[in-house]
Amino acid sequence: MRNLKVNSGRLSGQILDIQHFEGFASIDLLNRVYYTQNNELKCIESSLTLYVPNTNPRFSMLKAGDFVIARTYFDAFDAQGNNNSQFKVHYHYVYEFETYIDANTYANLANDGASMITANNYLLGGNVGNVETKQTANNVFSNISIALNRSFKDENGNWQDAPTVWTRLVVNGNMMKTLPQKGDLLLVDSEVRTSQYQDQHGNQVVTNDFRLNRVIHHIPKAELDAIKSARTQQSAPTQQQAPAMQPPVNQQAMHQQAPVQTPPAMHQPVNQAPMQQQGNAQPAAQANGFNQGQFRQ
Repeated sequence: MRNLKVNSGRLSGQILDIQHFEGFASIDLLNRVYYTQNNELKCIESSLTLYVPNTNPRFSMLKAGDFVIARTYFDAFDAQGNNNSQFKVHYHYVYEFETYIDANTYANLANDGASMITANNYLLGGNVGNVETKQTANNVFSNISIALNRSFKDENGNWQDAPTVWTRLVVNGNMMKTLPQKGDLLLVDSEVRTSQYQDQHGNQVVTNDFRLNRVIHHIPKAELDAIKSARTQQSAPTQQQAPAMQPPVNQQAMHQQAPVQTPPAMHQPVNQAPMQQQGNAQPAAQANGFNQGQFRQ
């Protein structure tokens, strides 16, 4: 069966810092999620890294203090760290800005409660890897690794598969009646949470965990294998029956018959030139082709 390819997010926040590189900009975005607990308003803050290609119409306008709501997908790359070490850099690639408010306007609106505008949700779909359950003094939670796959169009308009990105889904308490097993298929609605730590080489690493909001689909691996097996059997060619035995033929009569001439078979020309496989584009070259949380057949 083909992989489920769902990797689409919607994030909002105020730009804290922006750095321009060749072909793209790296943005530090402060995301706030508000909720009430015991009739008290509380806020969870996450510092998110956005990558914006220079082909984006808003690229030249972005600056610190601006407020944006962006459509993104989650991705990662290997970065060179201290002492010849490598570590993963996870980021949210922006393919569209839904909302843009410049810094001065946003500062004036903040007094009227506009600073509480928030968006933080991701649709994620893929196969499950490891499942680990932990218990603390006050809570039980599970960490589920999910393989995220994504397709994009290259410069020639051909669909290509990007490398698989693994991420962690955090499930609090008993939000899932039945935890998935390795190889199961999951489609979930989630929120992003970030944290920072320093690894053994002194690299500052930012983790992006996805907190489960609800399960949309959960298909166990056994059902997936059964579906795959059924499709394989349906597509298998049927065996031809052996020809029926014919009675003996009078050899003299056969020599008297005129030989039957068979016309030559007509062959249609076939183009055997293979399609050229295009390499995966770098993040800055993927602005116009991506899978926006849909199934591609």
